[in-house]
Amino acid sequence: MPISLPNNRPSCILFRNALLCISLIFLAVLTLSPHGATRIYAWPWNFYMQTLLLLPLLALAIQCLCVKKTFHIRDNTTVGILTFLLFWILASATLSPFSEQSFEASTTLIYAIGLLYLIIVVLGSPHRSGYTKKIRRLHYFLAGFFILFLFISLQGWMIGVLRHAQEVQTINQTAGETILSYNVFDIRNERPLGHSNYTAGMAILMLPWLAMLGWTSSGKQRVAWSLASGLSLFLLFSSGSRGGLLGLTALIAGSISYLAIRHKVRKKNLLLIIGLATLIVVGIGVSNKRIKDLVVHFATHRTLNEGDTQRMNMLKAGWEMGMDRFITGYGPGTTPRVYPQYRSELSGGVETALQLHNTPIQIWADLGIFGITSCILLLGILSRRIQKVLPSIPETFSKNSQGTLFAAGFSLFGYTVFSLTDYQLDIPIFAALIAINSAVILSLTNFEKTKARNLPRSYMIGATIFAVLAILLVHLSPSIRARSFFSTSINYLEQANFSSFLDYAKKSMTMAPWEPYYLNATASAFLFGSRQTESSPKRDNLITQAINLLTRSLRLDPDQELCHFNLGWLYLNRDAALAENHFIKAAHLVPDKGGVYLGYGLSLLHQQKAEKAHHVLALETINDPRFITSPIWDTPLLKPHRAEMLRCATEIISTWKNSGGVSLPTQKKLTYTQAILLWWAEKDFQIETLITNGNSFSKPFFQFLQNPGSLQLETIPSQPWQSLYLAWKDPSKHSQTLHQALLSRYRLNLFPERENAYKKLLEDFRNSSFLDLIKAPAGNELPLMKTYQRKRIAYGILMRNMDGPTPVDAYVVQENGIVADFLAPIFPSKGHLPNTLFTNYLSNLSVTQNKK
Repeated sequence: MPISLPNNRPSCILFRNALLCISLIFLAVLTLSPHGATRIYAWPWNFYMQTLLLLPLLALAIQCLCVKKTFHIRDNTTVGILTFLLFWILASATLSPFSEQSFEASTTLIYAIGLLYLIIVVLGSPHRSGYTKKIRRLHYFLAGFFILFLFISLQGWMIGVLRHAQEVQTINQTAGETILSYNVFDIRNERPLGHSNYTAGMAILMLPWLAMLGWTSSGKQRVAWSLASGLSLFLLFSSGSRGGLLGLTALIAGSISYLAIRHKVRKKNLLLIIGLATLIVVGIGVSNKRIKDLVVHFATHRTLNEGDTQRMNMLKAGWEMGMDRFITGYGPGTTPRVYPQYRSELSGGVETALQLHNTPIQIWADLGIFGITSCILLLGILSRRIQKVLPSIPETFSKNSQGTLFAAGFSLFGYTVFSLTDYQLDIPIFAALIAINSAVILSLTNFEKTKARNLPRSYMIGATIFAVLAILLVHLSPSIRARSFFSTSINYLEQANFSSFLDYAKKSMTMAPWEPYYLNATASAFLFGSRQTESSPKRDNLITQAINLLTRSLRLDPDQELCHFNLGWLYLNRDAALAENHFIKAAHLVPDKGGVYLGYGLSLLHQQKAEKAHHVLALETINDPRFITSPIWDTPLLKPHRAEMLRCATEIISTWKNSGGVSLPTQKKLTYTQAILLWWAEKDFQIETLITNGNSFSKPFFQFLQNPGSLQLETIPSQPWQSLYLAWKDPSKHSQTLHQALLSRYRLNLFPERENAYKKLLEDFRNSSFLDLIKAPAGNELPLMKTYQRKRIAYGILMRNMDGPTPVDAYVVQENGIVADFLAPIFPSKGHLPNTLFTNYLSNLSVTQNKK
């Protein structure tokens, strides 16, 4: 299949180049805008993005229909693989269980392929006149974009650092002494795209290009470009990304290997370069808090930390997703909708997964065996093309062309290694830069002259591209119109015009009947309205409408934990049996969701199934041990069941520990969880168990309880509970200690009534024990008691639509204020145990109850 290159239609060339420039310039503007990675999911930016993503294909199609002669790339295998991948993306989206959503997400990948073709067409072949000038222009265009990115990113990051420093300084001044410190690199650089991993990815991609400009330039220009290279290295440093450090290591290792093999650098100089490179990598690693935490945690606990465990399990889920749809995959962009089906079988995972944090695994899950094979073959071809021209580089290439080739090669190589820790091909700028790097390599290594092809072949290519565009437009048009309607509905909602909001929301649902997002977002608006109204009939009507919308949403996608969870709570006082069914499904989708076992247990109590309810409520307490301290246990409904729930919890933990299939780290967590529940309930427990199995926060606390004299009053408090103890023990000496501790937690959001409540509490318990103080009933009473509803902040990003309101759980969390403010670190965090323990227990519990 040929790639067209017009040689006799200046107007066609001008139009093609104009479309390319418009696409690249607007892509740059979109990327450099604040939060560019999420802005593309908001109206009207989404419309602009979808338009610019189609421009390269449009340019190619028009050109193919306007030329009389065409040339094609020397390597027909490359063209064949690219063409196959293009159509495979469309096939995978067509066969996806979420076909329409997948088509919308696939445009970024199709854009990358079209842009790759188009840049090769624009550049032509190295033997043609003006080629070197085109390559140089491309290099400077990219360098200019990278300089702008550097300026905007580092400027925004420095402003954030200064604001953080000012806040810390204000808090310290309010406290009367230094209670908070800050490090410049505590603030990870997320500018301008909105995530530090994106910043790291851009740094890896730009570093070789800027470095090569420094190498190929001279005089003041060399100094300027070298400075820019240093700033790109600093940009990577500011991101705090461990994947970025891995990519940098690959870049350095590749560069040193090239110098050693091709330029035969002296051994002494080579060792000096290796030492300097090692110093840079180690220096960044040592100053990176996340890397230090990983090393320290693994050295002390011999396990990965929670975040890394989640990432490992996401890789497992991605592998299983690909295996279940071996041929076609689930379709581009479907991970947020498919991942919940696999999460319950993992030992750990996140409630919201936008992607699988590994590019090969993501492609495998999205496109199946043919998709990942095509990508691997393309990388192999690019590597082979560079390898074949290496011996003739000094004779064949000018210094500028050499620099451009190696900039593209090293940029692609470093980013490929970095991509093992993240997936960013859903962001247009990363797809574009990978396409540009690939196109430069393919173009620069294409020295073979080819004969002209005839006109019919060119027409056939143009017609095929137009067919692809038509397919995309058919699928994208309804989605774009639905977004437009929904954006208008949100404008009416903000104006409190509820009837117009509902009218336009219904138009969105009609225009995109396959999309559950509009149903869920409208339901969220109804629930928000129900919380704002004091009229009981009106509130019930709004809740009923929300229930109807969430139920309709589940018909489109039955694996939405958000819908099942909220329907469970909404049905709890209406239909307990139906609420139970929804809670069961929510628990299987997100086994460590806070509140899911509480709702399940309450639905059982409403049905007079107390025995089963005790087991289910025990799961809530085991999943989130802090739940044992919740004020909800003081309510008339749950208070009579607390003791039996605790007995079931200890029994369940003992069963899991003795099952034989639990790892040693998990056994340690179970032992600690059982002991801390018994400690809070003042049952039989051994404090040595809490000390032995605790962490760096809990061990000092329980060592102090075992030996109160171990904490001297002169000791500077390093943990919140120490501040509370010192303020309680000797207020005359530590009058500011409590104030400083609360400032450290609440920063500038500390309200006087909370601090006054603590002062009164200390006075009331002055003659009691410290243990009585921390377990005081006041922790479950206002103003110390905390109530809130969890927000699903990532939901709009997951559903690729940022126009609607942020969904909020119907479940109202109630927390003990004393525990939340001073004792939270001694309790295991929610979701600290493998999901499979809960899902297996729920399945066995249902079987046992059915037999009874």
